[in-house]
Amino acid sequence: MITSPGFILGVVTLLIAGGANQQAISTVVFGGLIASTLLAIPFVPVFYVAVQRPWRFPRKNPSPSNDPDPARKLAHPRSEKERDKALS
Repeated sequence: MITSPGFILGVVTLLIAGGANQQAISTVVFGGLIASTLLAIPFVPVFYVAVQRPWRFPRKNPSPSNDPDPARKLAHPRSEKERDKALS
């Protein structure tokens, strides 16, 4: 977000002082940068949340084969039956 305003201000000099060809190109670049910056402000955070959401919250009941830390069951078993089941 810091680069866009700097580049837009750099294009403004071409927009004001440029010749006919440079002014046409700088008008297109200026408008495109303004539009893309204004569109990026709301959409980038929305896409970030949409992509990160599946990894942020673990599943409630992971299957034993998908458990990232199988030793967790052995550390604090609730009962001897569960400990024996985890060890077998």
